[in-house]
Amino acid sequence: MVEITWSPVKVKPRNGGAQVITGPNEALKFLDHDWDGAEGEFYYEAKRNCRRALQRSTDTERARQAFVGAFPDASLPSRQENV
Repeated sequence: MVEITWSPVKVKPRNGGAQVITGPNEALKFLDHDWDGAEGEFYYEAKRNCRRALQRSTDTERARQAFVGAFPDASLPSRQENV
């Protein structure tokens, strides 16, 4: 199985060090285990889009943007990386 990736996103949760997220699988793990923000509309939208990207039923970039879009709502910093 080919791993689905996107342009890296660097995130820094309040409870730990910075992480670089490179695809929807890593994003879902982060949202499930390291997310320490609000679990509101943008959080659930990010999870839905990441799952859809893994099933190849939505564009990977759309999932990435949904993941990045959840961070301001939770007051968490994120930065798009050129790694």
